[in-house]
Amino acid sequence: MRIPRLVPSILTVLAFLLSMTGLLEAKAILLDRVVAVVGKEVVTWSELYKSMEFEFAGRLRGISPEERRKVLSRYEKDYLEKIIDTKLQLNEAKKKNIRVTRSELDAAVDEIRKRFGMNMDEFTETLKREGFTMREYRKKLAEQIIISKLLDREIRSRIVVTEKEIEDELGSGKNTDTPDEELRIRQILLLKSPGKSREAVEKQAAEIINEFKKGELFESLAIRYSEGPNAKQGGDLGYIKKSSLAEPFLEALDGLEPGQISRAFWTDRGLHILYLEDRIKSFDTLKDKIRERLTERKFRQKFRQWMKALRSREFIEIKL
Repeated sequence: MRIPRLVPSILTVLAFLLSMTGLLEAKAILLDRVVAVVGKEVVTWSELYKSMEFEFAGRLRGISPEERRKVLSRYEKDYLEKIIDTKLQLNEAKKKNIRVTRSELDAAVDEIRKRFGMNMDEFTETLKREGFTMREYRKKLAEQIIISKLLDREIRSRIVVTEKEIEDELGSGKNTDTPDEELRIRQILLLKSPGKSREAVEKQAAEIINEFKKGELFESLAIRYSEGPNAKQGGDLGYIKKSSLAEPFLEALDGLEPGQISRAFWTDRGLHILYLEDRIKSFDTLKDKIRERLTERKFRQKFRQWMKALRSREFIEIKL
């Protein structure tokens, strides 16, 4: 079973608002304003911000309230769209009677817990420190499993990649020589900033590398800390031909095996940390990776079309 990356907890206040009357209802709305309406549901400011605060917990740690607000405000609209899409997908799954069983949810929690080398008490305590109860965590994980099942059924199961498409991607498709080695890389980029010293940036990079060594996923670290253009995709730069990489990148990647992280190094843009996710060394492996690449490309295209259709069938009003 595919275990999706967990998104932050969502605080739904609709039931609370409906239970209030008159002045109390007006005060509740003022205190926690509605930022979007999706069909018969609402998205509140607190729901939006709790989602972002959890996602960016590492980046927000130790900064001033003013800087915290600046960081979060940059992602308000993107995360609101993400929450709207989640609600639409869950509604669609409900219509199609797609559910998650208790045993599936138990297995998913155990897999995540074991991935971080924790017993249940340690896992529960970690959630508590992050502001979650086990019940909240299980609810959000269940939603992500349901969405994954929905996407498998509606999109992934209908994608076909032919040999001709793979050959077209390769070029002639008949060259038996070993192709130029390709590396799949993820990156965390800390940009140069007039208000931050070189030493402060290097210290932050060291802390990020330390978090990775303690078991944190590089993808999650990139989402939290990277200031590069691919941060929202977990720093994924895709497959890049080794011959096209600049010298500083080649030096940093030299000797790395898939799953390893590079040292931090400077360029004109800022301080980089690289993660080697994969290395293609043979023609057969290259074909497999191209198949995966084409599958992912088709999935993204079909997903956009599918989401557009979902949105067209539902009333959506954004108030942010």
